[in-house]
Amino acid sequence: IARCLVGIANAQRGRKHLDAALDAAERALAIREHQIEPKNEFDIAASLGTIGNILHDQGDFYRALVYAKKAVEILSRCGQGDPRLAAA
Repeated sequence: IARCLVGIANAQRGRKHLDAALDAAERALAIREHQIEPKNEFDIAASLGTIGNILHDQGDFYRALVYAKKAVEILSRCGQGDPRLAAA
């Protein structure tokens, strides 16, 4: 479900329906943070990055930076030596 919500968020962002995109991305993040065990830190960081990008598109640069920094923090902590870090 979270993966589908990210797809919806990206499609809505592409259509410039940013409120709907943000809603879908936030729902995906909530699922990934609270309902999936074991937690996949890379997926959580990706959701944070998606939200940051949507907020940037909305012109909310402060909040976009907050989300981007959270994503970097997670990736820096869990991605040491992991080739997925460069892709993320």
